[in-house]
Amino acid sequence: MSSRQAKSVKRQPPRETESTCRFVLPAPKEDDVLSILLQAIKELGDGGEDFPVPSIEPVDVEWVGPRKHSDHERPEKQDESSLRDCSPRVMYVHGGGYTTAANLARLTGGKCLSVNYRLAPQHPFPAAILDTLIAYLSLLYPPPGSPHKSIPAASIVLCGDSAGATICFAVIQVIIQAQRSSRSPNPRIPFYNEQVVLHLPAGLAALSAYGDLTHCMPSWLANLEKDYFLPINPTLLSNYPECEIWPTKPPRVHPLCNDTVLHHPLVSPIAVADWTNFPPLWLCYGEEMMADEGKFIAQRAAQRAVPVVWEQYGDMPHCFAWMPPLNRLPQAQKVFEKWADFCRACVEQPKAIRTRGTFTSADDMQERSVDVEHQLDLSLDEVKRRMDKGRMEAVELFSKRKWSRMKL
Repeated sequence: MSSRQAKSVKRQPPRETESTCRFVLPAPKEDDVLSILLQAIKELGDGGEDFPVPSIEPVDVEWVGPRKHSDHERPEKQDESSLRDCSPRVMYVHGGGYTTAANLARLTGGKCLSVNYRLAPQHPFPAAILDTLIAYLSLLYPPPGSPHKSIPAASIVLCGDSAGATICFAVIQVIIQAQRSSRSPNPRIPFYNEQVVLHLPAGLAALSAYGDLTHCMPSWLANLEKDYFLPINPTLLSNYPECEIWPTKPPRVHPLCNDTVLHHPLVSPIAVADWTNFPPLWLCYGEEMMADEGKFIAQRAAQRAVPVVWEQYGDMPHCFAWMPPLNRLPQAQKVFEKWADFCRACVEQPKAIRTRGTFTSADDMQERSVDVEHQLDLSLDEVKRRMDKGRMEAVELFSKRKWSRMKL
């Protein structure tokens, strides 16, 4: 796991056409951001959640955008002032797609803030959500010394792939829950020595969002031959290699969290009970093992009058649009163009976004319409029963695992 994690966070050097600026957001002295996160975990859960409370730490972020200069200065040496020229439209939360931020910045014509949140298993749930929430609020209310000015929430679209998209869903849930708890559409909290309003972003755009950590949906088996995952979490297998970061001490069933949190809506957004007030959603999947998670999220949100744009690509696996060599296919190019179109629409014409769905065939790239609100014949109660069963199966498998390096 440690070697895989190291590969996943390795950055590619910026292209000559890219301007980058990496910096660290200071940790807010106030603990109110953490408080609203913990409140959301409590209010959205069933009361049995067991998790470590994360500390509030500085957050490593990086601006990415197209270079505007014609000289031969190296991209990583670009002056920070170049990043003040254009307000960004994207805050990107990576799963594995580090190059995705640059592509979205180029196609939207804006800037993209990439968030380098703390990683599990060293930093389990909800540390990554806390880091991303701080980064988002820092766009609206930048701390002193930031290379950007205040950016309106209506100009920001949260984007992510795989587990990063799951974090985006969680950030929006935390803000909505704070609004509900305060009974105000504009709740305020102290943040960097100011009283700030918790505004929602203009939209959320997700590629292959990881919607269910219990792996309970039918597509985990139905689409097995078209994807590259195992039908169960590999860390549960007896032959999964141990290393300095896994297993954890004490051991837990999943690298991200304890089994008591696997079915929580901040971890598995298919469990969200009420999608009211969510901003517009763009959900894109291959014909992958996580596809039913996305379908269920899409139909539940659309049924609550959230504008949902659903796109699925036949025979394509998880996160195919950024993954070599599949990222050279015309389907991948189409995904990024549609992704950027949605981001621009959220900022420029949000009222024009309407719920619609398409399935693009692998053979001829032809689109057919999809009824977004009726993709799966599953109720929320049935999905929750499936999640409970999946969680118990994971616990049973985990209990049979023998850890050679574990001192209990």
